[in-house]
Amino acid sequence: MGSWVAVARARTVAGYAIPGIIVFFFWVVVVILAIILLAFLPVLTLTGQEGKLFRPLAWTKTFAVFAATALAVTLVPVLCTFLLRGRVHREEDNVVMRGLRRVYAPTLGFALRRPLAVLSVAGLLFAGGVLLVSRVGSEFMPPLNEGDLLFMPIADPSISLPQNIEIAKRQNTALLSIPEVASAVAKIARADTSTDPAPLNMTETVVSLKPRELWRSGLDIATLRSEMARAVQFPGVTNIWTMPIANRIDMLTTGVRSELGLKVFGRDLRDLESVAKHIADVLRDVPGAASVYPEQLSGAQYLTVTVNRDAAARFGVPIADVQRVVDTAIGETTATTVVTGRRRIPVRVRYAQPYRDTPQTIAQALVSTPAGPMPLSAVARIEPSTGPAMIPSENGLLVVTVLINVSNRDLGGFVREASARLAALNPPRS
Repeated sequence: MGSWVAVARARTVAGYAIPGIIVFFFWVVVVILAIILLAFLPVLTLTGQEGKLFRPLAWTKTFAVFAATALAVTLVPVLCTFLLRGRVHREEDNVVMRGLRRVYAPTLGFALRRPLAVLSVAGLLFAGGVLLVSRVGSEFMPPLNEGDLLFMPIADPSISLPQNIEIAKRQNTALLSIPEVASAVAKIARADTSTDPAPLNMTETVVSLKPRELWRSGLDIATLRSEMARAVQFPGVTNIWTMPIANRIDMLTTGVRSELGLKVFGRDLRDLESVAKHIADVLRDVPGAASVYPEQLSGAQYLTVTVNRDAAARFGVPIADVQRVVDTAIGETTATTVVTGRRRIPVRVRYAQPYRDTPQTIAQALVSTPAGPMPLSAVARIEPSTGPAMIPSENGLLVVTVLINVSNRDLGGFVREASARLAALNPPRS
């Protein structure tokens, strides 16, 4: 009775009496949670794919241990008083515990008798672990083999849709000629959704592979991908290889289509493209760079219609009338809206295809003047030009991305070496 009173002496906190045993259990819980949080601290600091995958696991286990500890010091003792009945056996009476003691007791005695040898072995193991960690690199999660590959060829921005379709057909034929390929399905440009901003010169081909037991002997995924890359290499086409799920995760986390990307911000697209190409030339020499592609924004073909203000003033034609003809003839305009039940259907009009498919036919579009209708070429210059296929921006600035794929090397080591080379780089000014 005296020992219980000694353990359960009351303490006063904010006017309330708390038994000492409760305070003891409270600090036990605090220490246990602190140890668990320290063990999971490296996991909680992860970013990117690793952070999104493993941080929820670390928090879930921390909360589960907290709940289990709280139940162990509150509910379990109460349940023991109701459920534990009859004779309580000693620990030595358990067969499993006796077996564990036979192994543990001699091991502990040996360690206590020869502490120097035990500490030396532990030190060697620790030094070996540090040496191995220094060679692993900073890549926490190795790439997973999803079973399929995603092949993304990127052509010149000025390529037409029929040309890109023809290239995709030839590349699919080359892929299907490899025995390990089961199917190859290509998607050219963007899908019919607002969440896919892919340009016309980009293709996504999902390459499905046969089961591993049907592969040629001695062939692994890296060798197979190298063989497929050689088979689909075409002049003027840059190939990017990744995996479907990994590509979607990369695009969701960084907005970059490859596993690694470098974004160049600025205010002039031509300067950005020049700097991006120079950076890509430097990164291609970094060991581990499998494919480096600076985005090409310019090169798309346009037909520019520039109003000749002097000619328009001479014929008495307002500038807005010339622009309205271009808008109506080449583009389209809403003439009226048809109401069908609860649906509203806009009726849009423009010239038929034979009257707007070439610069010559567009030049013959009629413009109303006080002297009568006359061709568009009389009051405007119609000439082909090149421009950006798309104008990407981020945080209010124009951006050009250098797409990079890394093979046979960790991403962290590649980034450090690439950063060191780029730090000494003085980009040329155009």
